[in-house]
Amino acid sequence: MTQPKAIFYDMDGTLVHFIIDYIKARRCAIQEIEKQGVKNASEMFSVEKPWTTTIKQAKKYMKDVLGFSSEKISAIQSRINKRIVEIEREAASRAIKVDNIEKVLEFGKTHNVKQVIITYNTHDVAVLTLKTVGLLHFFDAIYGRDDISNPKPNKEHLEVAAQRFNFSPKCAILIGDMHSDILAAHNFGCEAIGIRTDFEINAIDDADYIVEQKDAPDKIIEIIRSKFEIL
Repeated sequence: MTQPKAIFYDMDGTLVHFIIDYIKARRCAIQEIEKQGVKNASEMFSVEKPWTTTIKQAKKYMKDVLGFSSEKISAIQSRINKRIVEIEREAASRAIKVDNIEKVLEFGKTHNVKQVIITYNTHDVAVLTLKTVGLLHFFDAIYGRDDISNPKPNKEHLEVAAQRFNFSPKCAILIGDMHSDILAAHNFGCEAIGIRTDFEINAIDDADYIVEQKDAPDKIIEIIRSKFEIL
């Protein structure tokens, strides 16, 4: 029996323009950390760093320096995540579809390719985003950061989907616009298509294929057609 074929999609920057106030989200994380007992958080952490990096560093500080218990640190992280999700949901309601990207999704669906979202957004935010831009019906599965223990660049997102749909890395390809996407694909053992955007101009140089965002849909279809030997 022929193995199923699969396309993994990053969401933000690949399928949609996710219009989020990153500085607001990062400041929110720092404020909540300070509120929960890290009195100099605004001096220790920068809004120039991703909020995920700030939380990782803050958790280590709370454990090693302040002696917080694992339970307390987990509760603080949950409060921060709740506030971040509120900002993400607001952005999801304003998401804009990348021009003509539905051509790729229609091609995959027509040829019975499994189409899977792997995103650092939460599952619910991903669903809301895809509903907003009218793309939800194209996907067989969605995996957000809250669906697994180790998000991108870890391969767990991809492995869970492969086990569910019974395909191997050689029968899959990932499409993304960030270095973490490319790493996730290679950690899993599949090829990656990197979409070059103004935001991450040099971060996808390790991708197996690189396409410019302006002509990405047609180029991606060519690559998929060749890889999966679709006539």
